[in-house]
Amino acid sequence: MIVLYSSAPVQKLVGIVEVDEVIVASPTSLWKACVENGGGLTREELRTYFAGKSKGVAILLGSVHLAAKQIAPSDVFDDFVPPQSFRYLTVKEYLKIQRKVASKKGLK
Repeated sequence: MIVLYSSAPVQKLVGIVEVDEVIVASPTSLWKACVENGGGLTREELRTYFAGKSKGVAILLGSVHLAAKQIAPSDVFDDFVPPQSFRYLTVKEYLKIQRKVASKKGLK
């Protein structure tokens, strides 16, 4: 699972997305996965991003569940600093988010 954080101006946790698959492969194979699954970048963007790399990682996303009410990060984290790209959550943090989403009448 991936928790979605919306940056400015929203600055809240807005939902959860399921991970269907993680692919570790060559950039060429990753491009094929993008074509087959509707990836959100061009072939040139992918090549530039993985320039000089023999392997890369792609995360295929599944169902997206938007929170019925967005969650302020301060309701979950003591000293929240927005991540530059991603950060790992502890089990305790994830469960706290999951409880808050459930207490707000679930996900949309």
